[in-house]
Amino acid sequence: MKKLYNNRFIFIVSISVIFTMILAIGSMMLVKKQETTFAGAGYIISSNKVISFKNETPYRINLNERVVFSSDTGDIYEISQDTFLHYSDNSIATLKNAAFVDLNGLGSSIVPYYNITKKSIIRYNDGGYTIKNGEEELYFDDILVRINEEKFIVAGKNISAKIAGVDGLLRADYFEITFIENGIVLIENDKDTYQVTAEDTVIYAGNTVIDLGTKNIMYGSEIRLNMTELTIDGNENITIVPEENPVIDNGNGGGAGEGENTESNNVESSTESKEESSEESSIESTESSEESIESSVESIESSEESIEESQEESTEPEPIDDEVSVELVKLMVTTKSVTANMQVQNPLFLRGELNVKIINPKTGEEVPFIEKPVVGVNGVLNIYNDKLDANTNYMLEVSETKNDGTVVQYLQRMFATSAFGINLRKIMISDSAADYEVLFEEETPAESVVVTLYEGTDQVENSTMTVTKDSPT
Repeated sequence: MKKLYNNRFIFIVSISVIFTMILAIGSMMLVKKQETTFAGAGYIISSNKVISFKNETPYRINLNERVVFSSDTGDIYEISQDTFLHYSDNSIATLKNAAFVDLNGLGSSIVPYYNITKKSIIRYNDGGYTIKNGEEELYFDDILVRINEEKFIVAGKNISAKIAGVDGLLRADYFEITFIENGIVLIENDKDTYQVTAEDTVIYAGNTVIDLGTKNIMYGSEIRLNMTELTIDGNENITIVPEENPVIDNGNGGGAGEGENTESNNVESSTESKEESSEESSIESTESSEESIESSVESIESSEESIEESQEESTEPEPIDDEVSVELVKLMVTTKSVTANMQVQNPLFLRGELNVKIINPKTGEEVPFIEKPVVGVNGVLNIYNDKLDANTNYMLEVSETKNDGTVVQYLQRMFATSAFGINLRKIMISDSAADYEVLFEEETPAESVVVTLYEGTDQVENSTMTVTKDSPT
């Protein structure tokens, strides 16, 4: 019987199949290496929702610079990096660089600030917190951590809050604080959520008082710091050297720790052995007889079948997250207008009309839009309305009216328009100088303002100046 294939043809086919296998495994390794894992089980708070995750849960940063991970129920979530991690032992971590200060240390003449990265873990310790700095371990009773311009967390032994409009003190292990435009602040933890005016809202931490209206931090009766002065990645800060492969004790021996997915290490080692054995097999095939080559081909075909079986197993559908939610990404308010950028998660699962309203809560009147807001590509929802009154509180509300008439509330956010359209932004401050910028909104009728600098209650000599629109600094 005439041979259909010669040795050279079989050898070329063998090499092609082996190369394809190595390329496929290499691609799998690359994806694995881009993943990191949470150091233990825990939860995060996003869009007023507590999302739990299991020990050794991998996560990655997508092209939109957002964090993608799977919850303990198998649902896939995409959240901002400006998020705090709460581990099961009450330890705290971040998903990006941050800075913190020891609130009890404000009584000292020199107050150190600290830089941390996403690899650092602020470990819970008998009500207080410790953090590893190389070989050194630092202990704090109460801390303030800043993760972006407007988001903080206060945590420690003696934490309580006086919420504007709420009777009595609210006590907790921590409060996440997010400043929203024009005097509105969001205060939340895993049990409570409050969206109130920052004025008359105060956080207490031992001997420290944090006035959210002014953002001043007082130790005793003395103002020692303003929350805006805590600079992330500041050169003046002490940079914490994080632990290598930190692990959270979940009561079962801990997890894989922050770092490369341990599964990728196994894949990598097995790939190396596969590469070596493949090379040896190729050399042997060139020197062996037709029977050994055919045996090699059969082995490769068997490997292909195994890969196909594993691919079939891995392509089982993951649980589908069909829950619709709306996250407020950015809010900008002037004297007469509001601009909001929102992200709708799972917009394809909307079963009715999505309603966006701006309401004056005092009168109950709704401010109409010139054009009805609609959800755009990838769930983007942007709004703009310039029919607002100055110095007025408003409610931004996003809801869905389903086909059966039921209404589902997705977002309610209070904001306030400014009175004069003039704001003050800090550029730099040191022991001997202060640099601020006066921001004039386009709608403001003011042409100039008088700025005076005070130290406590005493006016700083020669600090009064007139600032105009043409020279706002």
